[in-house]
Amino acid sequence: MRDVLLIRASPHDGGVSDGVSKLVAKALEKQRCSVTVMALRQHTITPCNGCGGCARPPHTCVFSKKDEAQGLLDQIAGAGLVVFCSPIYFYALPAQSKALVDRAQSFFQRQPSREMERLPSVCVLNAARTAGAELFRGTLLTLTYFFQALGRELIAEKTLRGLETRDDLQKRREILPEIDVFFANVLKTLHESQ
Repeated sequence: MRDVLLIRASPHDGGVSDGVSKLVAKALEKQRCSVTVMALRQHTITPCNGCGGCARPPHTCVFSKKDEAQGLLDQIAGAGLVVFCSPIYFYALPAQSKALVDRAQSFFQRQPSREMERLPSVCVLNAARTAGAELFRGTLLTLTYFFQALGRELIAEKTLRGLETRDDLQKRREILPEIDVFFANVLKTLHESQ
């Protein structure tokens, strides 16, 4: 059995992204994974103010004792497999998710080696838009380097378009089988690489 940390990055409780993350959890459970959910909206995350405090040893954020970001980042860094589920707002992550990403700067500052073995991470991104060649590009770059700062690697992504409401999600019955196949393949690849 593989332990999975499923991050719900949407600020909207019960929205489309929550629906997608529930489908992801079902797919993972079908693959005999143990899923722990981290809903970012339930946590206090102070945005980085660019003060540079984390650039100096011991590379600790000045806000680390004032909010929950450090504990969340530690949990993400140490998880066996991370799955990051997020909506796309204006071609980017929602504000609270981006605040957490920016707070990972302290991890980037203290990394002894960029050539270490990295733990696997996956993202599932959904957007209301149906078009836009670069719709997910910025977020994929952001998550790639976020995970890298935490000693992780973004190994796969699943992107979903045209999901503006929960009704859209319910009407698109092909999404659950797509997610099932996606995670079956991800987990098979991880198993074969061990």
